Amino acid sequence: MFGYVKVDSGELKGKYNELYKAFYCGLCRSMKKNVSWLYTSTLNYDFVFFAVLRTAASGEKPEFGVKRCSAHPLKKRRYVKDCESLKYTVNISLLFTYRKLCDDLKDPDTGFWKRQILRPVRFMLGRKLKRAEKDQAFRQAEDYINPHFERLTLLEGKKSNDLDAVCECSGKALGEAAGFGLDKANGQIAYHIGDMVGRFIYTIDACDDIENDEKSGSYNPLLLIYGSGEEAKKHFEEIDLAASQYLVQASRSAELLQCDSALCEIMKNVFEFGLGKEAMRIFNKKAGSK
Repeated sequence: MFGYVKVDSGELKGKYNELYKAFYCGLCRSMKKNVSWLYTSTLNYDFVFFAVLRTAASGEKPEFGVKRCSAHPLKKRRYVKDCESLKYTVNISLLFTYRKLCDDLKDPDTGFWKRQILRPVRFMLGRKLKRAEKDQAFRQAEDYINPHFERLTLLEGKKSNDLDAVCECSGKALGEAAGFGLDKANGQIAYHIGDMVGRFIYTIDACDDIENDEKSGSYNPLLLIYGSGEEAKKHFEEIDLAASQYLVQASRSAELLQCDSALCEIMKNVFEFGLGKEAMRIFNKKAGSK
């Protein structure tokens, strides 16, 4: 997860925006409670979306509190109280963040001093992950998720130029995480939403990183497909069109969820506005740097 999965707050009505912020604050508190206060620095909007999706798909009814926090000491903030969906999201964030750190340490673009910072962080998160794995259900979830990470690592190591294959690994890892442990109907829907979002994230992240990857010699499937960053940019319109189909499918699946309408509105905003806005920002930035 790379921080692309956001709402467009300008398009999200007041009460839904407040609910979204309450999930953000609730997830932050859950991270602090269940991992450590330092871990809250890893919080990004991707995991807030994941918490909303899990809450919607599980049928769990969020409860709310109002408190001050160190980040906002002057005004009390409404937050979602710790619950099974938030705890599960925290564990999934541990797994995905740990995997991302491992990938960063393998990346030749990661500088010497950054490596000195990342190594102890990875060690700390590895210990927290082992503690999370004491939860039998989470260990079972990992059994479904990890094979897709391992296949992705294998494909990247082989310098695969099959964009669909690497996107599929990313999608299935997030899909398994989203759908695990839910009833059959909603579990399948959550899996499909996670799958489509995971594929979208991998695609636009490859576009976002194309210049840095070309300079450093890091793996990027688009460079292998098109030969260079400049050539790949000529195809960004068709890549954007293909990636947008993932969002269409995710949005259609979300409409099938039997859940609180407010949660559906948040997800609808992400699919119809937030992710599209992020993609436009990336594609326009790269087009302007030709």
